[in-house]
Amino acid sequence: MSAGTKANWDAFAAAFPQPSKKDASVFLTGFQLFIKRNSYCFLNWGMQTDFMTEPVLSEISTDIITIAIKNDPAATFSIDVTAEYLRNFGILPQVGDTLLFLCPFYSAYSGQFFEPIQGQVIVEELYLDGLFVSIYFPEDFKPVTLSLFLSYHVSPGVSYVGSKTRYMGCVQTENSFNCDDLLDCEIIVQLQNTVNVIAESIVDSTGNSIPPIRLGLLYNYPCVNGGLNISVSDDWIIPADSHIQTLVAFVGTNFSDAGGYLKETGLTNWQTPNTGATDSFGFHWRGSGFRITNGTFSNLFLNSPFWTTVESAISGKRLEGYYNGANSGYGFYNKHYGVPIRLLNPSTSLQNGETGIYIGNNGYVYPTVCIGTQEWITVNLAETLFRDLSVIPEVTDNAAWSVLSTPALCAYNNDWSNV
Repeated sequence: MSAGTKANWDAFAAAFPQPSKKDASVFLTGFQLFIKRNSYCFLNWGMQTDFMTEPVLSEISTDIITIAIKNDPAATFSIDVTAEYLRNFGILPQVGDTLLFLCPFYSAYSGQFFEPIQGQVIVEELYLDGLFVSIYFPEDFKPVTLSLFLSYHVSPGVSYVGSKTRYMGCVQTENSFNCDDLLDCEIIVQLQNTVNVIAESIVDSTGNSIPPIRLGLLYNYPCVNGGLNISVSDDWIIPADSHIQTLVAFVGTNFSDAGGYLKETGLTNWQTPNTGATDSFGFHWRGSGFRITNGTFSNLFLNSPFWTTVESAISGKRLEGYYNGANSGYGFYNKHYGVPIRLLNPSTSLQNGETGIYIGNNGYVYPTVCIGTQEWITVNLAETLFRDLSVIPEVTDNAAWSVLSTPALCAYNNDWSNV
């Protein structure tokens, strides 16, 4: 930064002080404003954007921005918020419900933040395939990026204190840069390859996933057989019967002792006595527990099931280990159960005992190990997206969970610290 540029930003910071988010009594310096403003400009306009050496002060009237919860072709923008709303609240609102909304926004040209628009809005339309929010700007409105937050239904006219809203998406009133362009950008592809190599090195040296996963998520059986792929490619699959039989035959005599060879040792993720655990093959099986048909949670640190693709009309088959024995169970659970998922690559190029990584749809990096001829992820899946990047809804309500015939996930006891 040149002396002239620094002087410009220092003078601007003094004339228009901007408090930090962490402490409202501490104001950003000129250099901090320079970084913040330019960062947001690059997000909007891409790599071709020049650095903003002289700060800009924009004037935007917020009272000319309005929103409505309906799908209006005449609106400036219409956002499908179905997936995000279900992920956050587990159920869509009804027509006539009142929701809180919050819309923070900033100038696309100057990176300048403005006071958020907030208030209450009534659900006017609800479709079988989704919930839509229409946002209205005048034609000559200056370029901004606006984020949308919505709440669960509230009582009209009541003033609510605290954070009730959750992120639903954002719109940009003008943008010369499209995120889809990243998929074909040689620089981005090269960077991604470098990141993958670094991730593999870190995972290999620590044995942990990135971010660290303890027990993984629980999934109902429609996540297995609901027609949407939960893995990133056809190479990675949910185990069928043949894969289970191959695994068990390789690690032990049969189902009577395979559990011990696969279970993680110690009592961090198992209740005492964790009988027979040796973890001889690096499978790191942990006592994840499960969610039963009525939606309640059970058997944390006592059992460690994971789904297979073997099914009957109402049940799915799972392989399971136990805290008090070296044996493993191989039988059926009702499809409404919430059970972990372990993926494998049955045609891996790795040799027995070699390790690798698997990168999920949501970017999580999982350590893997080859056991015999099959490469398995060594922690339970914590995937939140299907291969088409549609969101797997989180359902926390017991009654809602108990009647689901569509895919859903949850953390044990709805506590994400267990994941």
